[in-house]
Amino acid sequence: MTLLTKLILPLVVFVGLVLLTSPAMTSEQAGEEILGLVVDQAGQPIVGALVGALDQSATGLKDAKTDGAGKFRVTGLSRGVVYRLVVTKYGYSQATLGDVKPSAQEVRVQLKRDEKVISRPASAPPPSPPPQPEPKTPDGEEVPFTLSVAVEEILLNVSVEDSVGRPIADLAKEDFSVFQDGVAQEIKYFGHENVPISVVLLMDSSGSMEGSPLVEAKVAALAFLNETRPHDAVSLVAFNDKVEVVRPFTTEMLKVRTGVHSLAPRGGTALYDAISKAVDLLEAAPHPRHVIVLLSDGKDEDSVAKFPAIDKKIQVSDAVLFSIGEYAELDRKLFMSGKKHYKLPELDVNLNPVWVLRYFADLSGGRAYFPKLGEPLEPFFSRIARELHQQYVVTYQPAGVTGKGPFHTIDVRVKNSRYPSLKVRTRKGYLDRNPRP
Repeated sequence: MTLLTKLILPLVVFVGLVLLTSPAMTSEQAGEEILGLVVDQAGQPIVGALVGALDQSATGLKDAKTDGAGKFRVTGLSRGVVYRLVVTKYGYSQATLGDVKPSAQEVRVQLKRDEKVISRPASAPPPSPPPQPEPKTPDGEEVPFTLSVAVEEILLNVSVEDSVGRPIADLAKEDFSVFQDGVAQEIKYFGHENVPISVVLLMDSSGSMEGSPLVEAKVAALAFLNETRPHDAVSLVAFNDKVEVVRPFTTEMLKVRTGVHSLAPRGGTALYDAISKAVDLLEAAPHPRHVIVLLSDGKDEDSVAKFPAIDKKIQVSDAVLFSIGEYAELDRKLFMSGKKHYKLPELDVNLNPVWVLRYFADLSGGRAYFPKLGEPLEPFFSRIARELHQQYVVTYQPAGVTGKGPFHTIDVRVKNSRYPSLKVRTRKGYLDRNPRP
């Protein structure tokens, strides 16, 4: 064998090995996929629906959005693994498909319209003309909505429901009355549709969330993001024994979605510190409608801040807190009594976390949810998103109020002849930042 042959032969063998192995590596890296189509009840494609693929062992999550033809492709899946598909889209009821395996066969998903918002009764007068289209710039882009609130004005997010809990969405400014400390106030601004919000998505990433709880939380958070409006701004904050701003406020939900995917469980639980950070972030938020959506699975263990300080901070703030408390079986038995303290002695360290979440939500005008064991979290996040977009926004400038202390009570009343019984929810009041001596 010549020297040239000795040099060339190994090179040929090496190239052959590369050619043989490269396709297999590429195929393995690409993984399996699930293809599908999302349509409405009339069979028309739905654009922008969020499709999440959660493996049955709840250890992984992949997601995709439907394109202009209603088609989706969830890639990077594992061969032989069974997945649960969760499909969400604002204005539609969520659909879930179990036992779906990656294959070349297309999955068809049909979404039904969400009929929970009450329409005007047939006997009522004809609806008012539709609102004019939003103003556009010369190049055709929408002009961002802005709501200006004077420093001395109070902003209220008001939820109105009928006697069985269905939202009422067609009330007018004249139906509302606002009282501060028992004194009637003049409504300065009244709005309903298309009033953007600033939301802090506050996610518990402590070590106790490892496995199924955190994956389920990610699926639910992605469903919430899917229901945001174009001008809504979201900040993602994760907390364990430390608090981290994963994403500052942005209207680019893809950035927030990637942040949700990046969450990893570790450490303890600094719940009070996390709420404090969320309130601070909202002070400089893009829109004056301030909301905190909190998911946590346990009680505070590691915060520097204490309950009285957070209580005062929420009373001073105009933030509305919605919370979802997810607890293991033993903790549910311990906490779901609803008592202020889950064990004696009655010290702040023994405050019942279920009571704490309910208290903050009720005080701020939000709502607290406590899913049952094994219950999916997505419907709760979607319910919160829908409520936020169905709320009425009211501002007033306090007048004629002498004040009976640093805390001022707020009472919003709604009266409309078409609805005999209405339930109104907003914040209970506010604490003066700089109370008079």
